[in-house]
Amino acid sequence: MLFYTAKGQEVINMDATLKKPRRKSAPIPNFAKGIVLQAVYFLLGLTLSLGAVFGELAPFGASLSAAVPLKFTGATVAGASVGYIFANPREAFRYVGVLLAIGALKWLLSDIKIIQRSPLYTPLLAFVPMLLTGIALLFVSSSKLSDLTLVIIEAVLSAVGGFFLKKTVELSESTRRLTSLSQSEVTCLTVSACIVIFSFGKVEIFSLSLGRILAVIAVLMLAKYGSATTGSIGGIATGVLFSLSSQDLSFLPGSFALGGLLGSLCAPYGKLCVGVAFVLSSTVLAFSGNDKGLVFSVFTESLLGMGIFMMIPRSIENTLKAYFLPQKRKTVEDYTTQSVVARLKYASEAVEGVTNCITQVSRKLNDTYPLDEEEYIYEAAANRTCKSCGLKSYCYVNQKEVTADDFRRVGKKLKEEGYISEKDIEEIFTKRCAKSHELAESFNMGYRDYMSALSAKNRITQVRSVVAGQFSGLSRMLCDLSEEFESAALIDGETAREITNELYQMGAVVTACCVKIHGTNRMTVDLSIAKSQSRDFSERDLRDAVEKVTGRPFDVGEITYESSLLRLTLSEISPYDIEIGSSQHIAGNGKLCGDSLDYFLTGEGTLVAIISDGMGTGGAAAIDSTMAVTILTKLLKAGLSPDSALSVVNSSLMIKSEEESCATLDLLEANLFTGKVDLHKAGAPVTIIKRGGKILRRERPSLPVGILQEVKFMKDAVTLHEGDAILMVSDGALVGEEAWLLELVNGWRDASCADFASLVVNEAMKRRGDCHDDDITAIAMRLVVNE
Repeated sequence: MLFYTAKGQEVINMDATLKKPRRKSAPIPNFAKGIVLQAVYFLLGLTLSLGAVFGELAPFGASLSAAVPLKFTGATVAGASVGYIFANPREAFRYVGVLLAIGALKWLLSDIKIIQRSPLYTPLLAFVPMLLTGIALLFVSSSKLSDLTLVIIEAVLSAVGGFFLKKTVELSESTRRLTSLSQSEVTCLTVSACIVIFSFGKVEIFSLSLGRILAVIAVLMLAKYGSATTGSIGGIATGVLFSLSSQDLSFLPGSFALGGLLGSLCAPYGKLCVGVAFVLSSTVLAFSGNDKGLVFSVFTESLLGMGIFMMIPRSIENTLKAYFLPQKRKTVEDYTTQSVVARLKYASEAVEGVTNCITQVSRKLNDTYPLDEEEYIYEAAANRTCKSCGLKSYCYVNQKEVTADDFRRVGKKLKEEGYISEKDIEEIFTKRCAKSHELAESFNMGYRDYMSALSAKNRITQVRSVVAGQFSGLSRMLCDLSEEFESAALIDGETAREITNELYQMGAVVTACCVKIHGTNRMTVDLSIAKSQSRDFSERDLRDAVEKVTGRPFDVGEITYESSLLRLTLSEISPYDIEIGSSQHIAGNGKLCGDSLDYFLTGEGTLVAIISDGMGTGGAAAIDSTMAVTILTKLLKAGLSPDSALSVVNSSLMIKSEEESCATLDLLEANLFTGKVDLHKAGAPVTIIKRGGKILRRERPSLPVGILQEVKFMKDAVTLHEGDAILMVSDGALVGEEAWLLELVNGWRDASCADFASLVVNEAMKRRGDCHDDDITAIAMRLVVNE
């Protein structure tokens, strides 16, 4: 990143792209994966179409067909059609018609995204065809559907099932772990599982229902690993569904609900107590049913379900606990966190107050004690020469006005030429001076003292401004830290302690561990480990330990070392990834490039790319640009905001040396969770973005760093999606009109980012021709889905 040597080559290619390492050793080919998913949806459609309400209504095959994505609709409709034909041949034509209507509507509305995003889209897609076909069959005598109420009930059940199944399908397509789901999402999964279990209700072995046995197992798991609420809700959901299949099973909602409640209360005493409580309560309530012959069946099914529940391995139990129980997290209102935030804010305000105090005192002192030219030159010359002269009564004492006019004329010539001789004194003075040689020397000495004092004052003023700027930057840093704590939705102290204990058992001494839960339920973990007291750890070792404790997948982090500490920040895997490549050309085939670049991933799931162009070319420009990029990179990796980091970079360049130093800064931040890209420019040229096939120019007039005491980034933002691309360049790439560059970006299709960056640099070199050569830098990026 720092210096790039050409070694006889005109273009330096950085072929390695910054891609986050994939952690799947043997990914399933897309074609094979698609075939497997089609088969799964076919079987699900077949299964759900078997579930019948009131003995003859089967709404859930249509619910699933409405809920699945369009690309899986064909397989789902085919599976559900087979199920309907197999389960109810007489009514199959009606359900097949409903399925075909749902498929046709989904195909017709596939391009209208605003309708598809509506939460009512899937329920209505299942409700309307089911209702209309049912009403139509009311007028057909051969149909068993003769009651409008049943038609409406079936359509409503189809819509409700579609709602829950749609949510479940969306969750199954996400990369989130079960432990990261909210309570409402867990409820959707539970209801969907109950619908699947209900579909096995007609499968009987020796008069024992396989569906009811599976329902018993589900309620027992909810009771043991969830709470009293989840146990009761699970019992009610499964009981209600099975009670709808037959009037003889009307006691099941109360039976399963009571069993779930009592099982939850017995959960602390072990699995056996949970199972016994459920079996006894469900058997007792079975006596309230109309068919006493079902008592033995219910008892046997509960006993079998309890037996299978008892055989669940401990490893699966741990997963179930994480699935059903929400994680306990400490909120940001915790007293310790509040204290840290308050103290950071106070420190930020105090440092900002110091900055204002320095500025005000400096301004007041300059007004009170200005640098007096007359005191340094004229009065000093008079004190050194005139006051000790024996003839002073003829000029300096009795003719002060005349002498003052002579002094001013001498001072004017002195400032023009920088030196006064004895001859100049004789020519300028009205009267002849007896000590013209000594007076000339006094003038020259006073002028030298004045210029030295003036230079020192200017330098002190500059240093004072830089120091004030550093204090202002420090104030912003503290403010950034305070805002970072406040922006975190949750601070999970319990998980931090568990991670610390896990690492301690591995031989690591953790000096600090902070677990933050952001507004999108995204977790980040900041670790600091004492190197001297711990064994050597790789990034993978630490990441595996964190994933083991949290149950969440984390992206690859970067280990940094600070004195005696090892630091690592981990963030959950983001939905997007960035492909990136760069290329450079050194002006005049030199050894040092006046442009510097860097790109890296932060622990917060953000990609940062930087280009800096130093003033001119060669070594001096390379030093300025490299210094700017290096400092900015270190501060951004440490968690500072771009604005705070810019203040430090600007001050550093201003006090680097006596010579003028300046450099442009082009900073890009891409959020890999949302696709939002923030652009920060300080004297930097245009950035070209290709979004949705359209070319966007992003350019903001701004000044480079290192020139003025106050400098600010000019900012812009844009949200990108999969396949969108970005091109960052230094001003050396902009030759004449930029239409060729826009056309080049517009035509970018399959080439890798590194190849495209090289193409841009080579084309810019050709267009320069015989004109002034310059350093050229290009960074090309493309947003891709993180698989």
